[in-house]
Amino acid sequence: SQLQQANENAAKSEQTLADYESRVESMSGTLMQSSTEVQAREDRLSNLNSELDTVKERARAALAKQTKKNERLRTELDRTRKRMGDELAEANVEITQRGQVLERKERELGELR
Repeated sequence: SQLQQANENAAKSEQTLADYESRVESMSGTLMQSSTEVQAREDRLSNLNSELDTVKERARAALAKQTKKNERLRTELDRTRKRMGDELAEANVEITQRGQVLERKERELGELR
């Protein structure tokens, strides 16, 4: 009777142990799956960060290129403004000189009449 009770208790203990082992294996599988999912998300995040760095670098390069282009255009505009100012000043001098010549010739013509 004691032997039978001990055998029953041992069988119950073995079953409990088997149940625990089954649960541990199940939890281990779940943990492995979670770990795999976390790794996949980490990889995706790493890829996104890499893409973001690439986009930022391209944006910086484009901004630098546009800034350089703007500086060239501003320099060209300043040169053009100066040249036009100089040409206008020359034209004004020439207009004044021709006006003076015209007035002198009109006076001479008036004196001849």
